[in-house]
Amino acid sequence: MTNMKLLNNFFYIEHYAESDASFYYVVRFDSNHIIYKAHFPEKPITPGVCILQIARELLAKYLQCSLYLKKVQNVKYLAVLSPNENIKVSFIFSKLVKDKNECKVHVVVKNDELCSFAKLSLTYSYERI
Repeated sequence: MTNMKLLNNFFYIEHYAESDASFYYVVRFDSNHIIYKAHFPEKPITPGVCILQIARELLAKYLQCSLYLKKVQNVKYLAVLSPNENIKVSFIFSKLVKDKNECKVHVVVKNDELCSFAKLSLTYSYERI
């Protein structure tokens, strides 16, 4: 089974920055992507599973390694994320804790107006389980 890749297809990285306690990526969605044609044609919204996949791909890019979702401690979808209304959003990563087998991270998805779309607490393994 191959991993679904959304980077440079469904979304594109516009900007990256980091501080002592966190890092973030500003991403731009392709509102014409086939996923939005199915979810939903008249009022496209970003599926929750795509938000999880984007977080995984961005964290893997940051850590420069493969990651496999091991556990979802908490997921809160707080607002509808429409590519027509929010073509760019920030994925803000904090509380990154790594050991030799896995890493844990908190992710918040926001727009420039600081509207939060999702809050995620995730654990990834470096190897397939």
